[in-house]
Amino acid sequence: LGLNELRCAHGSLAERMERKEKYALYVLGLLIFVYVLNQADRQLISVVIPAGLRCQENTTSTAAVTHDCLSFSDAAQGLLTGPAFTVVYTVSGIPLSWLADHWSRLYVLLIGLSIWTAVTVGISLVQEFYQLLLLRMLLGIGEATCNPAAYSMLADLFSPAARASALSAYHFGVYLGGATGFLLGALNDSVGWRWTFVTCAAPGAVLVIILALTVRDPPHAGPAPASTFTLKRALWALASNTAFVVLCIAAAVRNIPGYALGGWLPTFYQRFYGMDSSQYGLPIGLIILFGGGAGSFIGGYLSDRLMRYSPAAKAYVITGAQLLAAPAAMAVFLVDDSTSSFVALFFAYVTAETWLGPAAAIVQDLMDPALRARASSVYITVNTLVGGCGPLIVGALLGDDGPLTVRYGEREGVRYALLYLVPSAYALAAGFFWLTGVALRRTGGYVAVPAAGDEPEADGSMPMCCIREDGRAPLVDETPT
Repeated sequence: LGLNELRCAHGSLAERMERKEKYALYVLGLLIFVYVLNQADRQLISVVIPAGLRCQENTTSTAAVTHDCLSFSDAAQGLLTGPAFTVVYTVSGIPLSWLADHWSRLYVLLIGLSIWTAVTVGISLVQEFYQLLLLRMLLGIGEATCNPAAYSMLADLFSPAARASALSAYHFGVYLGGATGFLLGALNDSVGWRWTFVTCAAPGAVLVIILALTVRDPPHAGPAPASTFTLKRALWALASNTAFVVLCIAAAVRNIPGYALGGWLPTFYQRFYGMDSSQYGLPIGLIILFGGGAGSFIGGYLSDRLMRYSPAAKAYVITGAQLLAAPAAMAVFLVDDSTSSFVALFFAYVTAETWLGPAAAIVQDLMDPALRARASSVYITVNTLVGGCGPLIVGALLGDDGPLTVRYGEREGVRYALLYLVPSAYALAAGFFWLTGVALRRTGGYVAVPAAGDEPEADGSMPMCCIREDGRAPLVDETPT
């Protein structure tokens, strides 16, 4: 009788574990789809600007021929694809992450998805540049809900050993969404840019319903509820974590070329090679999907495999990949034919895009469960606010009186702007990711948080305690020195 009860109990536990794993994968799949829409809706504007949304004398776009376009400068394009979105996105992310820590992360995500879906439809109705600018800013508010809520949910659904892989799979949405944006941009010649935005927004309404009916907010995996972290203690826990601070700097530098390419790569191929959206949309979309997607999974796989040897493995994997990406990015802009440029772009994406999942996993690994959403928001705020300047930097180098336009002309100017910015930013980011690895080796990768009830000392320092991922106190010889 006792053996039978034991077998039944063991079988029941195994079934519950299997159901839990399947449910976690199901939620991961839905969150990837959410992230696809998040990226596609923000990326689409960069694709259709040179394809017809912006009036241009040398375009063959049907939209421009029928004058269904808006007039604005290179500097305005840099503002629209950069800070107009990223500044609002980052500023909104801070209070929204606090809301995610104190309220249902699922509800926060559903509200945000509803907002950015409605805004994407609204963009199809604009008649003036200022209307487009305002809607672009509102898009940043809606999309700012996505990552803090999703990061925190996935950290509670997956163990530390699988977290980098799970987050790398989630970040596959960046590449699938970017590819979707480029592929939808190719519709511009057939249906016009207005209906292209409507098409991109439609799946969001369906996904809101599916999430609301089939997903529940997972319980926080950790001993301390979010309410125990006052603002002072939360800010101190983040600012006093050296690895976290350096990681934020590294991610910020790395995001500069990412946003610069997102905002100006279509314009580069349109101006330098004379291509329209139907010619550059498909190859760039496939490169982002397969090159970036492969890089994301390679980064997550290598990081999880090498973590058994070093707590700094995730940071060192990113470092090596960024160093390989720099020469590949140089080749993208130095070759004179589009085919060779696309080949180099593929290798640049495979290497450069290894960073997103492992870097996001480092944030989750370093933080107490009650701080993960806010830590993710600070991380996203810093790297997006700085990285979002990438398109603005390119726009400043171009423009009617920009130094590169004056020296090289409009066609060559965009080429050299991206050539000077992108590879150098990859190399600089590699240095900061290496420093992040050094800091991780010093701490052993343990979570460090202020002890409950502690307040800063007279000299400003905060008493700290170390906890393990499962929330238990470490053994004496486990505690990092």
